Amino acid sequence: MELLVDQLRSTDKEARRKVIRELESYGKEAVKPLIQALKDGDNKVRQRAASALGRIGDRRAVEPLILALHDSDMFTRVFAADALGKIGDERAVEPLIQALKDKLVSVRYSAADALGKIGDERAVEPLIQALEWGSAQMDIINALGRLGDARAVEPLIEVLRYGGDYVPRVCAAAALGEIGDERAIEPLTEALNDEEKDVRQAAKYALTRIMKERGFSKLDVQLMLERSLEDFREGGVEFLTKALSSGDLLVRLKAVRVLGEMRDEGAVEPLVRALSSHSHCYIRFRAHEALVRMGEVAVDLLLFFPGYSLLSQSYFHISCFNRTAVYQNIAQPFLLL
Repeated sequence: MELLVDQLRSTDKEARRKVIRELESYGKEAVKPLIQALKDGDNKVRQRAASALGRIGDRRAVEPLILALHDSDMFTRVFAADALGKIGDERAVEPLIQALKDKLVSVRYSAADALGKIGDERAVEPLIQALEWGSAQMDIINALGRLGDARAVEPLIEVLRYGGDYVPRVCAAAALGEIGDERAIEPLTEALNDEEKDVRQAAKYALTRIMKERGFSKLDVQLMLERSLEDFREGGVEFLTKALSSGDLLVRLKAVRVLGEMRDEGAVEPLVRALSSHSHCYIRFRAHEALVRMGEVAVDLLLFFPGYSLLSQSYFHISCFNRTAVYQNIAQPFLLL
């Protein structure tokens, strides 16, 4: 190996590039000369040294690779970030978070991917912020999925619903499946009807994963995935009212959604019952949303519904339909408390 180390001092850059590959075969014995090669004057030598150090995985390379995140050469920064992700040392977390702001998108890609591999929760909020900037989305989404932190659920749902291009939406569905949070159930169910096949498939896989983790039988999963929103819409109010009593949470969520879309007087009473008596808070919340969307047709029942704990939060929404009645029946009593 000494002969190879001597060749790193050669004036021939092609020779130095070739030596890097040969040094890597020595594994941890080659870490010191490879670290020294990170200071070489040739970009490709530095790139190959960073990449080799990542594959070797020795923690002695962490600090030198952190310094390489500020290299003038873009690809050296990319390989340094990738190497730090492979090594997985927590010392790299804060420098990689800073690299999410690099002016070049390829560096941001690698930094996001590396943070996902390291798995430190300090990366969650910065990754969410970086997601809002709209660049390096796929790697950021994948990283958030690997981290598995519930703070990422709502931002990922936003991408799934409004992400524009289908690729980020596919990644968002997969990430939501990895996190396994219950809040993802409804948007993933909606995505089963997406116009893009890949989004539908990703949503199906994610839902299957979440349902299995929550103890649903194989038959429950199969039946749920075969039921489309169109099937529910064709069933009518009577069918949907029965569906609200299903033992399958996803069936109940679909029923609430379709009842809210119908704007039919017959849909109001089952939604109010779901709001008052349903044990699952998410069903109650969605029933509340559906009733507010229905507008005028729902006002009378809402005004005189006993124990409607959400009225104090929602009377401003309802007031656009019947201001006088809402003030007399809801707002005034609250103001007198």
